[in-house]
Amino acid sequence: MKIWISLTTLLLFFGSISAQKFNSAHEYMSYIGAESEKVSKQMLTYVSSTAHSNREKKSEAERNQLIDMLKAAHDKVAKMEAYEGDAAYRDAVAEYYNLNYIVMKEDYEKILDMEAIAEQSFDAMETYITAHQAANEKVSESMDKLSEKQKAFGAKYNIRIVESDSEVSKKLAIANEAINYYNQIYLIFFKAYKQEFYTLEAVKAKDLSSIEQNRNAQITYADEGLAKLEEIPVFKGDGSLKNTCKKSMEFFKSEATTDFQTTIDFYVKKDNFEKSKASFDLLKNSERTQEAVNQYNTAVNEYNEAVKNANASNESSNKKRSDVVNGWNKAVSDFMAKHIPQK
Repeated sequence: MKIWISLTTLLLFFGSISAQKFNSAHEYMSYIGAESEKVSKQMLTYVSSTAHSNREKKSEAERNQLIDMLKAAHDKVAKMEAYEGDAAYRDAVAEYYNLNYIVMKEDYEKILDMEAIAEQSFDAMETYITAHQAANEKVSESMDKLSEKQKAFGAKYNIRIVESDSEVSKKLAIANEAINYYNQIYLIFFKAYKQEFYTLEAVKAKDLSSIEQNRNAQITYADEGLAKLEEIPVFKGDGSLKNTCKKSMEFFKSEATTDFQTTIDFYVKKDNFEKSKASFDLLKNSERTQEAVNQYNTAVNEYNEAVKNANASNESSNKKRSDVVNGWNKAVSDFMAKHIPQK
């Protein structure tokens, strides 16, 4: 299954001053931010790459390049002299770059390890996505602190701070919002999807008690998913992902309610037939009364009918399952293509 991450945008500054001889605080601020646009472009490249691929691991080259850029930007700013003895703003920017560097290098290294086992269980998947959110919160808190320092520096030196986003930062903000929305829907889908896997494993094991337990859990998770989806709005007028997830929940519930019940009925009838046949085979011809023959024939007929029903149910369920999974994957791909800006 596809899984995407959420990243917080980098605060941008603009300027092209190249020499460290500053005639004003404005030039000082501009110089500090000279590398930001390049870093942000690489961030967008990384976000786009992870969003449009199946695995975060495939975007390692982009992540490593981003890590190098963050390190270079930090070192450049950290080596600057304080402006008229005031190092607060410079240090805030250096700290911000350093925190981004640590998050992308260390936190995401752990997140990549989580990715390898994320699909093993809902808890593992939830932990994987929560780890992204925790990393984002670190960056967001640091960005808030940096914004305060920037405003304070501007106020101190009579610089008017105009809040305007570049095209890159706008694209990052859109991507961040879309990925957060996707993750919310995905966890709903994955919980029921994974529970269906457990039910199918119980069917393979022919364990009636386990089938019953797991199909009931599947119904519960599908109902929970449908309820949660009712509370989630469509994304910027696009209800495709939400509606596809809803159809998936409806399938998982119907499958557990009807198809897996048919499977249970089949195993019950099969067990009855095998017991009836074993008892009938033990009877001598002289002992095979009409009543015994009728009971045996009833078991045979019920078993044959159960086989027919089970085969039809399995065939229908398999097709619907394939349609659901393919439909979900297409909806996700279309959603990402529509809402995640290309690098």
